[in-house]
Amino acid sequence: MTREVKAVLHRLEEKFSLHNGLHIEAQESFNSCWRELKTLALAFR
Repeated sequence: MTREVKAVLHRLEEKFSLHNGLHIEAQESFNSCWRELKTLALAFR
């Protein structure tokens, strides 16, 4: 696992607890979590 992937996973772990507590509308507009997921997906390409 590269350092970049480890860093993204660490940031996601911190954000998921906040993200899961939001209402569905707020979850869909919560861009920072989606940006991290996109970075993670691109790292595994």
